[in-house]
Amino acid sequence: MERRARVARKVILLRGLTRAEALRQGSLSESLELPPSCKTCLPNDVYIYRPELLSEDKKDQTAEVSSASSASSASSATPAPRPALFTFHGGGFALGHALLIERVCIYICRKAGIPVFNIEYLKTPEHPYPEALNQIDEILQYVAENAGTWNIDPHQFFLMGLSAGANLAAACALRAREQSNYTIRGQILHYPYLDVATPFADKDPGGHVEVDEITEFYSEFYAPASMRCLSYISPVYATEAELAGIAPTLCVTAEYDILRAEATLYVKKLQSAGIEAEELVMAGMSHAYIEQWASSGSYANDIGVGLPGSGSIGVWIAAIEALDASARFINAHTKC
Repeated sequence: MERRARVARKVILLRGLTRAEALRQGSLSESLELPPSCKTCLPNDVYIYRPELLSEDKKDQTAEVSSASSASSASSATPAPRPALFTFHGGGFALGHALLIERVCIYICRKAGIPVFNIEYLKTPEHPYPEALNQIDEILQYVAENAGTWNIDPHQFFLMGLSAGANLAAACALRAREQSNYTIRGQILHYPYLDVATPFADKDPGGHVEVDEITEFYSEFYAPASMRCLSYISPVYATEAELAGIAPTLCVTAEYDILRAEATLYVKKLQSAGIEAEELVMAGMSHAYIEQWASSGSYANDIGVGLPGSGSIGVWIAAIEALDASARFINAHTKC
């Protein structure tokens, strides 16, 4: 217990420093002010990016975007409601901040031409399962009920998560089948953390990746051992019956990621359940390469996960390729 408390203090301190740095850098987003009735949400929990508000003079923060992508934001005087994307950053349910993937959100917003809602979800150890999932559901419900504010279609929601954020996206997609006021049209999972039950050391029996003290506690902070095989906590353990009717899935994995095996297994289970699912493997990449591209202050650089050197052209190319594939997936699964 003493070690757990020490690691918890370390996590909270590190997260606070990361949050301060993220906020210091500023944002190109709008904030979603949620009403007091949203019990699980705090002010500024959601950062919104809309293509019509991301003018070309702000392009310096994501210079890789083609100028042609902004054309997708053009619309008629009375445009039809459009899809929306909800994003969840990585960090083992404990670290990171939504603004650390702002560059990702801006890129997808412009490339797919749709609004992006970037959620700063509740973190462990203060908020274990299911608090973050309940918060996300409450936000999705609120956005669906007020869809006209952003001219979006609540039955064309997409989810995209990175690492632990991908776990939340997958769990949310499972839960969403019980909803009637919004529909998940697709989920995009980047190097997802889908097996919370298996210790990280057992995911890499060859010892190729150094697992630090904080990483060891991700699962313990998130849920008790007796619950970790539940499908909403570890989606890879979902049964065929539980997977029935879930949204089409794009799973983007990294070749040298110790989480790749569980992602591959999840895709196969989805396919066996009759769900449209595809795995895209990014050659030569390790875990969290997108965050490395997106922000030098991401949790990946704080804890160290065997990534290529900062500024690697390979990381840049892979991140853009992965995000382009994500935008294509959204466009391909948008109902006209």
